[in-house]
Amino acid sequence: MRFLKLFISAFALIMGLIVSSPGYAQPWSGIVASSRAENWSNAGVVGGIPSGSWTQCATTACKALATPASVTAANINTAIAGAPANTYVLLPAGTFAMSTGLIWNHVSNVALRGAGSNSTFLTFAGDNGCQGLYSVICFQSSDTNYWGAPSNLANWTANYAVGTTSLTLSSVTNLQVGFPITLDETDDLSTADTGAVFICYTPVGVCSTNGDSGGSPRTGRSQQQIVEVTSISGTGPYTVGISPPIIMPNWVSAKAPQAWWPTGPVFFDGVENLSINVGTSAAPEGVGMFNCVNCWESGVTSIGAWGRSHTMIFQSSHCTVQNSYFYLTGADASVHYGVETIPSSDSLTQNNIFQGVQAPYPSTGSCTGCVYAYNFDVDLLFSPNAWQNQSGFPHAVGDDHILYEGNIGVGIYSDNFHGTHQFQTIFRNYYNGYEKNNGTFTTSSTVPLLIDAYSRFYNIIGNVLGNTAAQNVYEDTVTDPHTNSVPIYYVGYGDAIPNDSNTVTTLMRWGNYDVITNTARFLATEVPSGLTGVQAPFTNPVPSSNTLPPSFYLTSQPSWWTSGKVWPSVGPDVTGGNVKYCVGGTYTGTYVLSAAQCPGGTATTLAAGHIVSNPAMDCYLNSMSGPPDGLGNALAFNSNTCYGSSGSVQPPAPPTDLTAAIS
Repeated sequence: MRFLKLFISAFALIMGLIVSSPGYAQPWSGIVASSRAENWSNAGVVGGIPSGSWTQCATTACKALATPASVTAANINTAIAGAPANTYVLLPAGTFAMSTGLIWNHVSNVALRGAGSNSTFLTFAGDNGCQGLYSVICFQSSDTNYWGAPSNLANWTANYAVGTTSLTLSSVTNLQVGFPITLDETDDLSTADTGAVFICYTPVGVCSTNGDSGGSPRTGRSQQQIVEVTSISGTGPYTVGISPPIIMPNWVSAKAPQAWWPTGPVFFDGVENLSINVGTSAAPEGVGMFNCVNCWESGVTSIGAWGRSHTMIFQSSHCTVQNSYFYLTGADASVHYGVETIPSSDSLTQNNIFQGVQAPYPSTGSCTGCVYAYNFDVDLLFSPNAWQNQSGFPHAVGDDHILYEGNIGVGIYSDNFHGTHQFQTIFRNYYNGYEKNNGTFTTSSTVPLLIDAYSRFYNIIGNVLGNTAAQNVYEDTVTDPHTNSVPIYYVGYGDAIPNDSNTVTTLMRWGNYDVITNTARFLATEVPSGLTGVQAPFTNPVPSSNTLPPSFYLTSQPSWWTSGKVWPSVGPDVTGGNVKYCVGGTYTGTYVLSAAQCPGGTATTLAAGHIVSNPAMDCYLNSMSGPPDGLGNALAFNSNTCYGSSGSVQPPAPPTDLTAAIS
């Protein structure tokens, strides 16, 4: 329990004074109905990554690491275990062989910092158990609290409405202020689909193609939200304050809601400014976060996750992965991910480069309130090479209220392998639907937005979509089918399960520019303003203006944004774009920023100039001189070179919907 009292005192003070105000005007107000969105400014480490103000650990074990010969896995683990709260363990420049993994075993408020990801290199020959994750770097709770064996369990007996910040629980055994609790309830039966919110993954062939949930929820209890405890009172039943508030509208007593939590979670741990190579360790994960709140990975190079994922955020909330470079995964038709949430809530994956990564940022478990923003991907490996993989995947039953913003890459595939999804928002991205795969022109799945059956109440706003080298029709939907088409939008099809017309009728589209119609579409006919019956609460009025805010989660241009660069960088209101498509020459079929990056060919401006590169794309193509087709070896990367000194530990913008509450 070391450092826990310090954390809890600080958490109670912050959460006691800061309460979400549902009446505050969000940046999406007037565009997206409040019933279809949430406060995404809460995503990521609360208050921003704190290590920039921490002091260097000065214990004997920490000081010993200044000598390169002393930089071993055993010595680093000793230093981490004994570091005082709110300090960072500093590693020098050099290349260091790690015989085993690095672990924060019930240690909180400690960061591991290198001299830069192009200066401090850790190559691993072994991993650690990480409570079952088997990663080379692990932040873990003292107990194995997961879907198969919750450490503590209570019935949630009252207070289920959207916006609720106070729950009634039957037990609070081992629960403390600041702890995370996972809320869940039983699934809908496949026969109970009303056409509105629908949480279902069984039986196979009805609401999922695989007949399983993807592995993250308790059996038959797929909808989850992880919240943090702000207060505990009563003698049983107990009143438990939470933050953030309840988000989904379908929590009801008839579905037997429950809450479960770890006995010894960890808080505010991070790894930054170094390079991680899984090497010969055979670790399934690079970085693992297990029952962790406010943990982070920043300014990191991650190389060669041949197993499952570069980073797994497991049963954790408010985690941040930012300003990092992820290189290479396996290509076989299995599971190879970049940053994976399984499950999480309110986590932030921001300003990262993914090169040769099969699926850059999937939600393989429920991920309420998560944000994936301003990432760049190139060469999404998949076998066979003709298949086009997508960048983001709502991939688990119960995914809800995820925001995708400002990304440049292939697109979103809201699949139905593991069940149903609700309330995703896709804002100001450039999704082309067409990249080379391992040097091969792709011919299958070349679609920017695949929104499968039972993906309902989606908001697609202010994006730039497509590449005329691939797509030839605006949409292919179950209500507007086309033969032999390659569409911008593919909506409502079930493949091995029934088609779902409700996916189409509940879809909100506003202000998107596409390369087929060559216009920004502000059409009332593409706004679900007339929903009735059980769908009526999620009606979206036609916006009264065509003006779009710069961001749905940032209050101002972030400090890691390149000075003088247009922000926002993608949208129908952006002009003078610099993102080009290379035709002919060495890198034909790739995306470049200048003619010089397309030797022997022609670089043509895309989408009438509505796309300006984001900092991650600039970093890859300009600072790192990355090959436009993504082929080749790992590159030298330093977040400070690309994003300035603030790049490694820059916090997200602070929440905007704050009011003081004195008790």
